[in-house]
Amino acid sequence: MVAGAVAFGLWEAAIRLKCHPVLPYCLLGGALGSLTHLWAVQRGIVTKPPLLQGAAPLAAVVIAFFEFNFYWCTILLLAKTVDWIQTRLKNACHKEQSLQKG
Repeated sequence: MVAGAVAFGLWEAAIRLKCHPVLPYCLLGGALGSLTHLWAVQRGIVTKPPLLQGAAPLAAVVIAFFEFNFYWCTILLLAKTVDWIQTRLKNACHKEQSLQKG
């Protein structure tokens, strides 16, 4: 629920800019990822998993930027796919209804 609200808020912020909203949306998502990982580094959470012990905390913050960019791009791809499917289904229903009437 919180992630959905954050995603919606980032999209609203991105569409208010004068450029195409996809790039700012993904960059804002990357910045959010870096901020959350920076918070995790400060709390000491990053080095607790056995796989990450000995890893540089800065690496976790940098990688999070690109990781979250990928996540937000995936969200946009899924949203566009759902929109495309809805449009196709709606058009098919309208065609079927017009054929039945005519």
